[in-house]
Amino acid sequence: MIPVPLVIIRSDADALITVNGQPAGECSNGGHVALPVSDTGDYYICAHPLNHAGSMKHCAVMRKFTFEGGVMTKGASDDADVVKWPQGVYEIGMKVCKVYDAAATPPHVVERMSVPQHSGTPATITLYYENGLRAVAEEGACGATMGYALGYGTHGSISFIDAGDVLLSVIHAKLVDAERAVALDGLFRPILDVEGDSVFVEDGRIVCIKRANTLLRHEEMTVHEYVRGEFKIQKRDRGFFTRAYERPKGNADTARAFCEAVKEGFREETMSYLTEDMRKNLDFSQIRTFLGEFSSVRTPVGDVLGTAVGLISRGAGGISEARLFSFEFDNGLVSNMAEL
Repeated sequence: MIPVPLVIIRSDADALITVNGQPAGECSNGGHVALPVSDTGDYYICAHPLNHAGSMKHCAVMRKFTFEGGVMTKGASDDADVVKWPQGVYEIGMKVCKVYDAAATPPHVVERMSVPQHSGTPATITLYYENGLRAVAEEGACGATMGYALGYGTHGSISFIDAGDVLLSVIHAKLVDAERAVALDGLFRPILDVEGDSVFVEDGRIVCIKRANTLLRHEEMTVHEYVRGEFKIQKRDRGFFTRAYERPKGNADTARAFCEAVKEGFREETMSYLTEDMRKNLDFSQIRTFLGEFSSVRTPVGDVLGTAVGLISRGAGGISEARLFSFEFDNGLVSNMAEL
Protein backbone atom coordinates (compact mmCIF):
# COMPACT_ATOMS: atom_id res chain seq x y z
CA MET A 1 0.00 0.00 0.00
CA ILE A 2 1.38 3.41 -0.97
CA PRO A 3 1.38 5.78 2.03
CA VAL A 4 -0.35 9.13 1.68
CA PRO A 5 2.42 11.74 1.80
CA LEU A 6 2.39 14.38 4.51
CA VAL A 7 3.82 17.79 3.67
CA ILE A 8 5.22 20.10 6.37
CA ILE A 9 5.75 23.67 5.12
CA ARG A 10 7.99 26.28 6.76
CA SER A 11 8.98 29.79 5.72
CA ASP A 12 12.06 31.90 6.53
CA ALA A 13 9.79 34.92 7.08
CA ASP A 14 6.31 35.39 8.52
CA ALA A 15 4.05 34.32 5.66
CA LEU A 16 0.64 33.04 4.63
CA ILE A 17 0.96 29.67 2.90
CA THR A 18 -1.32 28.80 0.02
CA VAL A 19 -1.52 25.45 -1.77
CA ASN A 20 -3.01 25.41 -5.28
CA GLY A 21 -4.41 28.87 -4.59
CA GLN A 22 -6.16 27.94 -1.34
CA PRO A 23 -5.01 29.29 2.07
CA ALA A 24 -3.42 26.53 4.16
CA GLY A 25 -2.31 28.49 7.21
CA GLU A 26 0.21 30.98 8.54
CA CYS A 27 3.90 30.38 9.27
CA SER A 28 5.28 32.68 11.94
CA ASN A 29 7.71 32.52 14.85
CA GLY A 30 9.29 29.35 13.53
CA GLY A 31 5.93 27.61 13.07
CA HIS A 32 4.79 25.38 10.25
CA VAL A 33 1.80 24.23 8.24
CA ALA A 34 1.12 20.51 7.76
CA LEU A 35 -1.30 18.81 5.36
CA PRO A 36 -1.72 15.45 3.61
CA VAL A 37 -1.44 15.41 -0.18
CA SER A 38 -2.35 12.92 -2.88
CA ASP A 39 0.20 10.23 -3.73
CA THR A 40 0.24 11.49 -7.33
CA GLY A 41 -0.25 15.05 -8.51
CA ASP A 42 1.12 18.57 -8.79
CA TYR A 43 1.04 21.11 -5.96
CA TYR A 44 1.74 24.82 -6.30
CA ILE A 45 2.90 26.09 -2.91
CA CYS A 46 3.30 29.82 -2.33
CA ALA A 47 4.63 31.78 0.65
CA HIS A 48 3.08 35.26 0.86
CA PRO A 49 5.16 37.48 3.22
CA LEU A 50 3.21 39.33 5.89
CA ASN A 51 5.79 42.06 6.58
CA HIS A 52 9.11 43.59 5.50
CA ALA A 53 12.44 43.87 7.32
CA GLY A 54 13.56 47.50 7.29
CA SER A 55 15.09 48.40 3.93
CA MET A 56 14.70 44.79 2.78
CA LYS A 57 11.42 44.07 1.01
CA HIS A 58 9.94 40.57 1.13
CA CYS A 59 8.12 39.26 -1.94
CA ALA A 60 6.09 36.11 -2.50
CA VAL A 61 7.66 32.96 -3.96
CA MET A 62 5.78 30.05 -5.56
CA ARG A 63 7.15 26.66 -6.53
CA LYS A 64 5.70 23.52 -8.10
CA PHE A 65 6.03 20.16 -6.33
CA THR A 66 5.21 16.88 -8.09
CA PHE A 67 4.37 13.53 -6.48
CA GLU A 68 4.33 10.18 -8.25
CA GLY A 69 3.42 7.01 -6.40
CA GLY A 70 3.81 8.68 -3.01
CA VAL A 71 7.30 10.02 -3.83
CA MET A 72 8.19 13.64 -4.54
CA THR A 73 9.94 13.76 -7.91
CA LYS A 74 10.22 17.51 -8.43
CA GLY A 75 10.29 20.63 -6.29
CA ALA A 76 13.70 21.25 -4.68
CA SER A 77 15.30 24.54 -5.73
CA ASP A 78 17.44 27.35 -4.39
CA ASP A 79 14.43 28.90 -2.69
CA ALA A 80 12.61 25.69 -1.69
CA ASP A 81 14.61 23.32 0.49
CA VAL A 82 13.10 19.81 0.73
CA VAL A 83 13.87 17.09 3.28
CA LYS A 84 12.35 13.61 3.01
CA TRP A 85 11.68 12.04 6.40
CA PRO A 86 10.73 8.38 7.02
CA GLN A 87 7.11 7.29 6.52
CA GLY A 88 6.47 9.58 3.55
CA VAL A 89 6.87 12.89 5.37
CA TYR A 90 8.27 15.81 3.33
CA GLU A 91 9.44 19.02 4.98
CA ILE A 92 9.57 22.04 2.66
CA GLY A 93 11.41 25.21 3.64
CA MET A 94 10.22 28.14 1.50
CA LYS A 95 12.60 31.09 1.14
CA VAL A 96 10.77 34.28 0.29
CA CYS A 97 12.27 36.65 -2.28
CA LYS A 98 14.25 39.45 -0.61
CA VAL A 99 14.88 42.71 -2.45
CA TYR A 100 16.71 45.74 -1.11
CA ASP A 101 14.90 49.08 -1.35
CA ALA A 102 17.46 51.33 -3.08
CA ALA A 103 15.32 54.41 -2.50
CA ALA A 104 15.46 53.96 1.27
CA THR A 105 19.00 55.42 1.43
CA PRO A 106 20.16 58.26 -0.87
CA PRO A 107 23.66 58.16 -2.42
CA HIS A 108 26.38 59.47 -0.09
CA VAL A 109 30.10 59.24 0.69
CA VAL A 110 30.86 56.86 3.54
CA GLU A 111 34.60 57.64 3.79
CA ARG A 112 37.31 59.20 1.64
CA MET A 113 41.00 58.69 2.41
CA SER A 114 44.19 60.05 0.89
CA VAL A 115 46.67 57.28 0.16
CA PRO A 116 49.98 58.12 1.93
CA GLN A 117 53.38 57.51 0.32
CA HIS A 118 51.90 56.74 -3.08
CA SER A 119 54.92 57.29 -5.36
CA GLY A 120 54.67 61.04 -4.81
CA THR A 121 51.41 61.16 -6.80
CA PRO A 122 48.27 62.28 -4.93
CA ALA A 123 45.78 59.43 -4.71
CA THR A 124 42.50 58.91 -2.92
CA ILE A 125 40.11 56.04 -2.22
CA THR A 126 36.43 56.81 -1.80
CA LEU A 127 33.95 54.41 -0.23
CA TYR A 128 30.41 55.47 -1.07
CA TYR A 129 26.82 54.25 -1.12
CA GLU A 130 24.81 54.12 -4.33
CA ASN A 131 22.35 51.24 -4.37
CA GLY A 132 24.90 49.34 -2.30
CA LEU A 133 28.46 49.96 -1.16
CA ARG A 134 30.99 50.83 -3.85
CA ALA A 135 34.61 52.00 -3.89
CA VAL A 136 36.67 53.99 -6.36
CA ALA A 137 40.41 54.82 -6.41
CA GLU A 138 41.65 57.97 -8.13
CA GLU A 139 45.25 58.89 -8.89
CA GLY A 140 46.44 62.35 -9.88
CA ALA A 141 44.71 63.84 -12.94
CA CYS A 142 44.07 60.40 -14.42
CA GLY A 143 40.73 60.02 -12.71
CA ALA A 144 39.35 56.68 -11.56
CA THR A 145 41.77 53.75 -11.79
CA MET A 146 39.68 51.16 -9.91
CA GLY A 147 36.00 50.66 -9.23
CA TYR A 148 34.56 47.96 -7.02
CA ALA A 149 30.99 46.92 -6.09
CA LEU A 150 31.01 45.45 -2.57
CA GLY A 151 27.39 44.45 -1.96
CA TYR A 152 24.40 45.84 -0.11
CA GLY A 153 25.25 47.75 3.05
CA THR A 154 25.58 51.33 4.30
CA HIS A 155 28.66 51.26 6.57
CA GLY A 156 32.35 50.62 6.03
CA SER A 157 35.87 51.99 6.38
CA ILE A 158 39.26 52.33 4.68
CA SER A 159 42.59 51.41 6.27
CA PHE A 160 46.18 50.69 5.23
CA ILE A 161 48.76 47.95 5.86
CA ASP A 162 52.44 48.86 5.60
CA ALA A 163 53.97 45.69 4.16
CA GLY A 164 57.44 47.18 3.88
CA ASP A 165 57.89 47.13 0.12
CA VAL A 166 54.33 48.23 -0.59
CA LEU A 167 51.46 50.05 1.08
CA LEU A 168 48.28 48.00 0.89
CA SER A 169 44.85 49.58 0.99
CA VAL A 170 42.05 47.67 2.71
CA ILE A 171 38.38 48.45 2.06
CA HIS A 172 36.11 47.08 4.77
CA ALA A 173 32.38 46.81 4.07
CA LYS A 174 29.68 45.96 6.59
CA LEU A 175 26.99 44.31 4.50
CA VAL A 176 23.48 43.33 5.54
CA ASP A 177 24.34 39.74 6.42
CA ALA A 178 28.16 39.65 6.34
CA GLU A 179 31.38 41.66 6.42
CA ARG A 180 33.79 41.89 3.49
CA ALA A 181 37.39 43.08 3.11
CA VAL A 182 39.14 43.80 -0.19
CA ALA A 183 42.90 44.42 -0.12
CA LEU A 184 44.48 46.41 -2.96
CA ASP A 185 48.15 46.52 -3.95
CA GLY A 186 50.10 49.68 -4.84
CA LEU A 187 48.42 49.83 -8.25
CA PHE A 188 44.96 49.44 -6.67
CA ARG A 189 44.55 45.90 -7.97
CA PRO A 190 42.59 43.56 -5.69
CA ILE A 191 44.86 40.85 -4.26
CA LEU A 192 42.60 39.52 -1.50
CA ASP A 193 38.82 39.41 -1.20
CA VAL A 194 37.33 37.71 1.87
CA GLU A 195 33.85 37.62 3.36
CA GLY A 196 32.64 36.34 6.70
CA ASP A 197 30.60 37.13 9.78
CA SER A 198 33.48 39.23 11.11
CA VAL A 199 36.42 40.59 9.10
CA PHE A 200 39.10 42.94 10.47
CA VAL A 201 42.77 43.96 10.31
CA GLU A 202 44.96 42.99 13.25
CA ASP A 203 48.76 43.39 13.48
CA GLY A 204 49.03 43.89 9.73
CA ARG A 205 47.05 40.74 8.97
CA ILE A 206 43.49 40.32 7.70
CA VAL A 207 41.40 38.10 9.95
CA CYS A 208 38.18 36.46 8.73
CA ILE A 209 35.79 34.67 11.10
CA LYS A 210 32.91 32.57 9.78
CA ARG A 211 30.18 30.93 11.83
CA ALA A 212 29.39 27.29 11.15
CA ASN A 213 25.78 26.18 10.69
CA THR A 214 25.65 24.58 14.13
CA LEU A 215 23.44 25.04 17.16
CA LEU A 216 26.34 26.39 19.23
CA ARG A 217 27.57 28.61 16.38
CA HIS A 218 31.10 27.27 16.17
CA GLU A 219 33.50 29.56 14.33
CA GLU A 220 36.37 29.18 11.89
CA MET A 221 39.09 31.82 12.01
CA THR A 222 41.44 32.33 9.05
CA VAL A 223 44.40 34.72 9.29
CA HIS A 224 45.79 36.08 5.99
CA GLU A 225 49.31 37.53 5.91
CA TYR A 226 51.01 39.41 3.05
CA VAL A 227 54.18 37.53 2.03
CA ARG A 228 56.32 38.33 -1.04
CA GLY A 229 53.67 39.87 -3.22
CA GLU A 230 50.60 37.89 -2.17
CA PHE A 231 48.41 37.00 0.79
CA LYS A 232 48.86 33.55 2.26
CA ILE A 233 46.93 31.77 4.99
CA GLN A 234 49.11 32.12 8.07
CA LYS A 235 46.73 30.39 10.48
CA ARG A 236 43.42 28.55 10.43
CA ASP A 237 41.61 27.44 13.58
CA ARG A 238 38.15 26.41 14.73
CA GLY A 239 36.48 27.15 18.03
CA PHE A 240 34.88 30.21 19.65
CA PHE A 241 36.51 33.58 19.01
CA THR A 242 33.77 36.22 19.22
CA ARG A 243 31.76 34.48 21.95
CA ALA A 244 32.28 31.93 24.71
CA TYR A 245 31.23 28.28 24.53
CA GLU A 246 27.86 27.66 26.17
CA ARG A 247 26.89 24.11 26.99
CA PRO A 248 23.53 23.13 25.42
CA LYS A 249 20.50 23.01 27.69
CA GLY A 250 17.98 20.18 27.54
CA ASN A 251 18.06 16.77 25.89
CA ALA A 252 17.07 17.94 22.39
CA ASP A 253 19.86 20.52 22.19
CA THR A 254 22.38 18.08 23.70
CA ALA A 255 21.55 15.42 21.08
CA ARG A 256 21.88 17.93 18.27
CA ALA A 257 25.11 19.43 19.64
CA PHE A 258 26.56 15.92 20.04
CA CYS A 259 25.83 15.00 16.40
CA GLU A 260 27.15 18.33 15.11
CA ALA A 261 30.37 17.89 17.11
CA VAL A 262 30.82 14.49 15.46
CA LYS A 263 30.24 15.97 12.00
CA GLU A 264 32.71 18.81 12.59
CA GLY A 265 35.35 16.48 14.01
CA PHE A 266 35.42 17.97 17.52
CA ARG A 267 36.58 14.90 19.45
CA GLU A 268 36.84 16.42 22.91
CA GLU A 269 33.44 18.13 22.67
CA THR A 270 31.84 14.93 21.33
CA MET A 271 33.04 12.85 24.28
CA SER A 272 31.94 15.54 26.78
CA TYR A 273 28.29 14.81 25.94
CA LEU A 274 28.58 11.09 26.82
CA THR A 275 28.19 9.33 30.15
CA GLU A 276 31.31 7.78 31.66
CA ASP A 277 30.23 4.27 30.58
CA MET A 278 29.71 5.43 26.99
CA ARG A 279 33.14 7.09 26.96
CA LYS A 280 34.71 3.85 28.15
CA ASN A 281 33.00 1.68 25.54
CA LEU A 282 33.18 3.95 22.46
CA ASP A 283 35.90 5.99 20.81
CA PHE A 284 35.37 8.87 18.38
CA SER A 285 35.97 6.81 15.21
CA GLN A 286 33.35 4.25 16.27
CA ILE A 287 30.80 7.00 16.88
CA ARG A 288 31.53 8.58 13.52
CA THR A 289 31.14 5.23 11.75
CA PHE A 290 27.86 4.56 13.54
CA LEU A 291 26.30 7.91 12.60
CA GLY A 292 27.67 7.82 9.04
CA GLU A 293 27.98 10.76 6.66
CA PHE A 294 25.56 13.70 6.93
CA SER A 295 25.55 17.41 6.16
CA SER A 296 23.31 18.82 8.88
CA VAL A 297 21.23 17.95 11.94
CA ARG A 298 17.57 18.76 12.47
CA THR A 299 15.04 18.06 15.20
CA PRO A 300 12.01 16.27 13.71
CA VAL A 301 8.59 17.89 13.94
CA GLY A 302 6.54 16.45 16.79
CA ASP A 303 9.45 15.26 18.93
CA VAL A 304 8.05 16.55 22.23
CA LEU A 305 10.42 14.42 24.32
CA GLY A 306 13.56 15.81 22.71
CA THR A 307 15.04 12.35 22.25
CA ALA A 308 15.35 12.15 18.46
CA VAL A 309 17.32 13.91 15.71
CA GLY A 310 17.37 13.68 11.95
CA LEU A 311 20.73 13.42 10.23
CA ILE A 312 20.33 15.10 6.84
CA SER A 313 22.17 14.12 3.65
CA ARG A 314 21.70 15.19 0.04
CA GLY A 315 19.57 12.82 -2.02
CA ALA A 316 18.52 12.45 -5.66
CA GLY A 317 17.08 15.47 -7.45
CA GLY A 318 18.32 17.85 -4.79
CA ILE A 319 15.88 16.42 -2.22
CA SER A 320 17.67 15.78 1.07
CA GLU A 321 16.95 12.67 3.12
CA ALA A 322 16.80 12.31 6.88
CA ARG A 323 17.82 9.30 8.95
CA LEU A 324 16.25 9.19 12.41
CA PHE A 325 18.26 8.45 15.55
CA SER A 326 16.94 8.18 19.09
CA PHE A 327 18.88 9.03 22.25
CA GLU A 328 18.66 8.11 25.91
CA PHE A 329 20.03 10.36 28.65
CA ASP A 330 21.36 10.11 32.19
CA ASN A 331 21.73 13.40 34.09
CA GLY A 332 21.85 15.33 30.83
CA LEU A 333 24.44 13.07 29.19
CA VAL A 334 23.91 10.63 26.31
CA SER A 335 23.70 7.11 27.73
CA ASN A 336 22.55 5.25 24.60
CA MET A 337 21.68 5.87 20.94
CA ALA A 338 20.08 3.87 18.16
CA GLU A 339 18.96 4.33 14.56
CA LEU A 340 15.19 4.11 14.15
